[in-house]
Amino acid sequence: MKIIQITPSKEIKQYVHKITILKTNDRIAFTQKLTPSPFSCISYNHYQIPDFKAGNEVVSSRSKLQITGPKTSDNIYALHNGKLNQILIELTPTSFFSLFKHSPDGIVNKTVPLFELIHKPRITVLTDSLSENNNYRSHIKKLTNFIIELKLTAIKPVNYINKAIHIIDKLSGDISVQSLCEQIYISERQFNRKFGETIGIPPIQYIKIRQLHFIINRMCLNQYNSISEIAYDTGFYDPAHFSNCFKKLTRMTPGEFIKSNEHIAMDYFSKLI
Repeated sequence: MKIIQITPSKEIKQYVHKITILKTNDRIAFTQKLTPSPFSCISYNHYQIPDFKAGNEVVSSRSKLQITGPKTSDNIYALHNGKLNQILIELTPTSFFSLFKHSPDGIVNKTVPLFELIHKPRITVLTDSLSENNNYRSHIKKLTNFIIELKLTAIKPVNYINKAIHIIDKLSGDISVQSLCEQIYISERQFNRKFGETIGIPPIQYIKIRQLHFIINRMCLNQYNSISEIAYDTGFYDPAHFSNCFKKLTRMTPGEFIKSNEHIAMDYFSKLI
């Protein structure tokens, strides 16, 4: 599987965290473990559409254009069976709420057709246009234009939510909700309510998952001498606590994760845009 990561254009950078293309030259049968993520993601599949498995439930999509909500479960998989040409547009944390004007809490750990959120004839026109060729740059341009259209009527995000997200990322997820609220001068009760509404998951869950992303990124870049070093450098009080927290999110110890071929996280998080 070939993975190509593309920086979003300046017109949509406020709303798009990263764009990734997943391609294969031939048909594949592959079960891909999905790493937890607090971001919603728009996907377009030019060929076969992967099935989405959460727990014991397998969902086959009804559309080539889909949106996946935040993923908090450690037991979610994409089931590939065919030739793959997929574009993943990972939205920034507040973008779902801004662009679609409601909380993503209803699609946490779910994938749904995009036409469930946008007027179906508009999505049909876009899907038909995307199906005209197999050029991922053309696809990205059309999807970018679609997001620019949504941007025209987007809701402005709450400033203190964006400020909190910036602090979390700056500290690589090594911060408590209490400390975060003290820095942005908001009560925990108000912050928890508004954050959950905007992002779709509680702030403590967001922090833990983002911390995981920064840890995986460090693993990708080989910026460590041992698992213990990663544990202490990322705010854990001992390696055993680090390993337990890591396993709760991924179902693997850090050592097992690094060696596993079950997922593509080590490639996907090689860059944190």
